[in-house]
Amino acid sequence: MTVHAFIDRGTRLVRRDDGSEVTLTATVVVPIEAIDGLRVASKVTFGDGSTGTVQTVLRRDTGGLADGLDHWEIGCT
Repeated sequence: MTVHAFIDRGTRLVRRDDGSEVTLTATVVVPIEAIDGLRVASKVTFGDGSTGTVQTVLRRDTGGLADGLDHWEIGCT
């Protein structure tokens, strides 16, 4: 599937839920309704043709307080 997204290229160290650490090389932000079922280890292809592997998937949800701000934050290597 093709999804329009905000991509923040930059290195950052994050800790996963299991306590392990991973260095991300990109953080991708997409609207909540744009994807369903994306999981850790999924493969992604960016617009420039480079590829990545999903390491973290975080749902950022305002609980209905701010229309249009709910999104997925996806960390890739």
